[in-house]
Amino acid sequence: AGRGVVGRWVPRAEAGVDGIDADAGQLLKFGDSPQRQWWRSKQNLDYAFLMWYATDVSDYYMQLEDDIQVVPQFLPIVRSYIQRNLVGEQWVMASFSKLGFIGKLF
Repeated sequence: AGRGVVGRWVPRAEAGVDGIDADAGQLLKFGDSPQRQWWRSKQNLDYAFLMWYATDVSDYYMQLEDDIQVVPQFLPIVRSYIQRNLVGEQWVMASFSKLGFIGKLF
């Protein structure tokens, strides 16, 4: 308890994701360019891998990124929220940020 895990990921060329192509005729999602669409797809795969990796590491998983700044006492606030609202209840996700996937607790 009270520890974080930092991952070291291999360069994208080593991971074999450079072979993912968006064809010129494909319907663009959200009006994104093919490059942005590729990046969004890769990000989703990364999130799925991280969640899978964390399955046996901890009871909870929270998505944070390296460029965020949390408020003072962030971790005690999260722990308190879990104890008061989630323990013993059925739940899927709790949100501690309005920024997309950042700050989501599973």
